[in-house]
Amino acid sequence: MSELLVAIVAKLEDSSSKMAINVGMLKKKLEMTHSELSLVKRASANSSSKTNASSKVKVPKLLSFEGLRDRKEIENFLWDIKEYYSKVQGTTIEAQARIATCPSANAKSWWHT
Repeated sequence: MSELLVAIVAKLEDSSSKMAINVGMLKKKLEMTHSELSLVKRASANSSSKTNASSKVKVPKLLSFEGLRDRKEIENFLWDIKEYYSKVQGTTIEAQARIATCPSANAKSWWHT
């Protein structure tokens, strides 16, 4: 009976030491996660101030229709209107990126084909 008790105590001590090692590892991981979280918070705070500065992107003014009865000219004008209003109404980062990459008049034919 005492041999059985000694074996149980030995297993409990072994389990206890393994558990202490695991708890130590978990504490280290928690500290690392906490430091990473603080870095992410700082980065997001910095990026939000940059986002406000970049939201002042100017949308190129819409050119007037010159009245030419050319199919390509009409398509370009209608496409300009559609793109202009989609960019003016958008406040997301994706919309701001589209505003910045607005094609010039020469690139329109290539852009929407």
